[in-house]
Amino acid sequence: MRNTEKYDVRRVIMISFGDFEKLIDDATDGLKTVEFTPGIFLNNSEKAEKEEVYEQRNACEILSDYFGVSVDAVDMIAEKEAVLVFYSVNTDVLKSLAEEVIAALSEQTDENIWEMLSDAQRDSIYSRKQKEYIIEDALSAMDDICDVDIPEDENIRLAIAEAAADDFACHGLKDSNLSYWDNIKSLIKAHL
Repeated sequence: MRNTEKYDVRRVIMISFGDFEKLIDDATDGLKTVEFTPGIFLNNSEKAEKEEVYEQRNACEILSDYFGVSVDAVDMIAEKEAVLVFYSVNTDVLKSLAEEVIAALSEQTDENIWEMLSDAQRDSIYSRKQKEYIIEDALSAMDDICDVDIPEDENIRLAIAEAAADDFACHGLKDSNLSYWDNIKSLIKAHL
């Protein structure tokens, strides 16, 4: 990628015209409005004219200050009524933030961390842990399946076990009329 430093990561997000207008309004405390013509134009709002307070920054500078990242460009896709915002993130900064978060979490008890999580995050953790156990169970259950040929290759066996565990733990593909072990065997067979 051109003009990219070694540890820079370039990203892009797409947002609707309406959301972009709200974002600029919020980031400038109502001093700028957006006009979408052949391009993206920022104009002084009625509030700016009335208060005689004029925002001098361009869209990239406004968004960079608002989000705390380096916004490199904004571009419009008229047919989609959307704006592309191109920004850079320095991985050294991300690494430093991650280290701070890990240090803060390491001072917490398991119960405190659990209480900080949303229900969706708790469900995700539960499903991931359940999937780990199901993979082990699926690998051992493969030896008990006699009516189909189970591959001997360990990598293939692991891939089948992971797919079956994913179906069971993450997608809820299980038959309530079957036992746990029969469900696992059925899912294994489905991936053969």
